[in-house]
Amino acid sequence: MFLDLEPLLVNLSTAGGKPSYLKLTIALEVDKQSSLEDLKLKLPRVIDNFKYT
Repeated sequence: MFLDLEPLLVNLSTAGGKPSYLKLTIALEVDKQSSLEDLKLKLPRVIDNFKYT
């Protein structure tokens, strides 16, 4: 089972540098329905990890 996320735009720029961005399209795979439900509950944290780490 897959959960397709909305495309994410990530800012790769550093202070004083030229602006640069990365657009991500992500599909997460889980092995069972219960895992998919757990993932949906934690989705905001998962998305934040892609954007800010």
